[in-house]
Amino acid sequence: MNPDSSNLDPAWNVGVNLGWRIPNYDYFAIEGELTTSLLSGDVKSTNDDWTVSNVAAYGVFRAGSPKVMFKGKLGLGYWDLRVDDGPDDDGVDLTAGVGVDIALGGGLLEIEYTQIEPDLAFITAGFVFGFF
Repeated sequence: MNPDSSNLDPAWNVGVNLGWRIPNYDYFAIEGELTTSLLSGDVKSTNDDWTVSNVAAYGVFRAGSPKVMFKGKLGLGYWDLRVDDGPDDDGVDLTAGVGVDIALGGGLLEIEYTQIEPDLAFITAGFVFGFF
């Protein structure tokens, strides 16, 4: 999790992302995401830590070859940022992201950049498995 603030060091989140490819529309999917901080970030001006949790739903478009696919997503997300002994913040915002999927073994290595709200972004890496 990368905040757009020189006063905050990045936090490390862990989460789950579940998706469903829309039948008869191979390029389109719906995804849901839930993350929370695994390692809190530091607030540089104090001895406080900060954490963030995120819940989002996206419409997703993928295009490319079976080995490399490019991904774009647009959705709505709720985020909750908490600072020890400081002001908390939360909100619901339009979220957008871009990424690339690379075929690897029995799934896809997925690398993404997602703008959660104007001052908060995710840089993520994950492995995607197909269940059906």
